[in-house]
Amino acid sequence: MRDYNFFAPYLDGGKRRSTDSSLPLFWIIILLAVVLAAFPLFNMYRLSQLDQEISSLQDSVLNDPNYPLLSQVSSTRAVVNEARGRLTTARQMDVALKTMDWLNEDFLLVLTGYVPRDVEITSIGVSPSGAVQMSGRATNRVAIAELEFNYRNTGRFTDLFIGNISRDGGTADIYSFTLTMQTKGVGSSAAN
Repeated sequence: MRDYNFFAPYLDGGKRRSTDSSLPLFWIIILLAVVLAAFPLFNMYRLSQLDQEISSLQDSVLNDPNYPLLSQVSSTRAVVNEARGRLTTARQMDVALKTMDWLNEDFLLVLTGYVPRDVEITSIGVSPSGAVQMSGRATNRVAIAELEFNYRNTGRFTDLFIGNISRDGGTADIYSFTLTMQTKGVGSSAAN
């Protein structure tokens, strides 16, 4: 009788598999190395092509006879955008002024008509609530007091207040001042 070794095919088969499986793994590693080495080369080739395309497009744009007109168009567009912004501001101011029906020529004449001779008004600010702020210069303090007295006697203003009076640094006989007041019948004074 013959003695059969039932484990012999498994012992020999295991060795065959190990030699057979290493061969495809070797080729997979080689193929992966080739792909990894070829990828940067492909990227370098593609970058050089893109650089050539960019330079040709730049040359065609810069050598175009209409290129100077493009800069004029962009500068004109900037001027138009600025004008649109000013138009929007003017429209907003127009709406605000229409709601302030008390701010009319008569009111402005009162503001400017009662200014004494020794006083120079440098700025006037008027808010929609009827608050008025004036800044100016005067040759003496009496002229500033006279300005406040004149506005108080018109009967059109309340809450008159001279915030500060200071001498200008350059000249000893010139005083700067700020006057704030509320127009009667407008804003917070209307409720009183």
